[in-house]
Amino acid sequence: MTDLQAAVGLVQLGRLDDLLARRRYLGARYFERLRSLGWLKPPMQPAGLHPNFQSYVVRLSPEAPIGRDALMQELLDRGVSTRRGIMAIHREAPFRDARWESRLPETNAATESTIILPLFHQMTEDEQDYVVESISAIANRAASSVRS
Repeated sequence: MTDLQAAVGLVQLGRLDDLLARRRYLGARYFERLRSLGWLKPPMQPAGLHPNFQSYVVRLSPEAPIGRDALMQELLDRGVSTRRGIMAIHREAPFRDARWESRLPETNAATESTIILPLFHQMTEDEQDYVVESISAIANRAASSVRS
């Protein structure tokens, strides 16, 4: 670490409590707004523990009206950047090994159904609401096209 990096780090440490409080607040807002969807599972928050929400990973249930990759693309089309949630090492290029596919069914399911939603301490409530509203609109449209 350089002296400059250390100096910046020390300043950031002085802000840590505020940064974590903001991320926890945004995590709680996501939880409240997303849990009503039913098919999109927010992360568990065990009683008495306070996650720092370095990432906000949600999981699509099998009943989701849209697939993970399609949802990610449609969110991107609306200006919302997401990432794949769980990345299983046995599926990544340098370590790909088919022998593990049948041995890790839950890992594979999580790899195929999780998304990291945007969450950063400067995120506004309006930006977060836009993410949630976009997810709802995309899902409603996908569900309507399935019913038609």
